Amino acid sequence: MAAHSKQLKRLQAALLTAFLPSFSYVSLAADYTQVVVPDGDINHITLQPGDTIRYIGNEGAITVTGANASVTADGIRIVAGDPDTPRAPSKGVLVKAGGSATISNSSIDSTSLNQNAHALSATGKGSIIHASDMDLRTSALNSYAANAQAGGQIILQGATITTNVTYADGLHATGAGSKISADNVKMTNVAYPSRAERGGVIEMNNSHIELTGGV
Repeated sequence: MAAHSKQLKRLQAALLTAFLPSFSYVSLAADYTQVVVPDGDINHITLQPGDTIRYIGNEGAITVTGANASVTADGIRIVAGDPDTPRAPSKGVLVKAGGSATISNSSIDSTSLNQNAHALSATGKGSIIHASDMDLRTSALNSYAANAQAGGQIILQGATITTNVTYADGLHATGAGSKISADNVKMTNVAYPSRAERGGVIEMNNSHIELTGGV
């Protein structure tokens, strides 16, 4: 009887060892209305694959402010704005005042019909967005897939871009020190592929552009 009990315990232990690892990596996706950093004493937030942000407002679905603030995200979905909500230039990712964001394998759909509803926006010296393998869409006039201004920088590696076909740039950099570096980008249904002005710089490599409007 004692031997049977020991064998049963060994079997139970073996079963636990076999099945526990399959649960140790389970991650539950979360839904957010906005992610803002810093958040109190929290200066960095990591978003997990499957997370979704649905935001309507005047800033970004992800808003990062300040030199010590940062966000990392992989495999997320952002829906910014609402075509039925006027005067709300909802952006997908907004980094300003020296903040940083790293986002990959993700989609950003800016559905706002208000101007300046950019998918990615870096504003101010030291502000930087690293984005890779992205699907970027905007709907409104003057709403860019990637917007760098006042010294902000965006590094875009791998993306499909769709903007308003009447008047909206795929990439837009304005102001001294503002820079967008894009590699392996495909633009479709864009009015203007890129525009650099007032000292802004745009570098593109290995990219494909289909113009359907503008010049």
